Amino acid sequence: MSEQTAPTRATTDTIVEATDLSVSYGKVRALRDVDLTINEGEIVSLIGPNGAGKTTFADTTAGYLPYTGSISFKGTEVNSVDQSTLVDDGLIYTTEKRDLFAFMSVEENLTMGGYRSRDTVDEMLEFVYDLFPRLEERRSQEARTMSGGEQQMLAIGRALMGSPELLILDEPTLGLAPVIIDDISDALDPILDRGVTILLAEQNVTFALNHADRIYLLENGSVAKSGPASEMKGDNYIRDTYLGG
Repeated sequence: MSEQTAPTRATTDTIVEATDLSVSYGKVRALRDVDLTINEGEIVSLIGPNGAGKTTFADTTAGYLPYTGSISFKGTEVNSVDQSTLVDDGLIYTTEKRDLFAFMSVEENLTMGGYRSRDTVDEMLEFVYDLFPRLEERRSQEARTMSGGEQQMLAIGRALMGSPELLILDEPTLGLAPVIIDDISDALDPILDRGVTILLAEQNVTFALNHADRIYLLENGSVAKSGPASEMKGDNYIRDTYLGG
């Protein structure tokens, strides 16, 4: 994939705000005093090595983990509501595991994803099939028989069926062939055009820099650097450490 220039998008209200956010697994602190904001209509990417806290932040935002400090979604403290309420309010999370219904078909998986917006299932199916034509070609195929890249497209498509306001994508390009990564790249702008905000936890730093509006570099559970992707591309530390110089 050729190098791209990260887009610049107008943003309005804050949709996620973390202040002094800390998360521990027993005696191990996975996040330390993290301050982070995500504004409506943008892509914010978390980058960093394995174990840096990217997935922990995504899990915490989605209401999976206890924490200290504060993290809010659309002004509501995440730990004050249950996960189903967050989903109903428009926060939808595609985990690294994808969590597909293995023995259901592509279309059955997608339809299951549309339970919170049943009036728009047909419209959203058309949108997802336009984004990922390969899914339409395989609409009757069981999810378990698909390639990893196809399963990733299905996981994203199923999330979109729920008409998210915030879409969290955890490692969406991990282990995928370049042609599939290109398909996911091409899908991002149409998703944003529907008013969806994206939190991207991504080890593929090049992908993140090419597509995100803003970047947070996590190391050892803390924010080591943050800023617009256009500026982070020129950062000597990121280039030397994560892009091979």
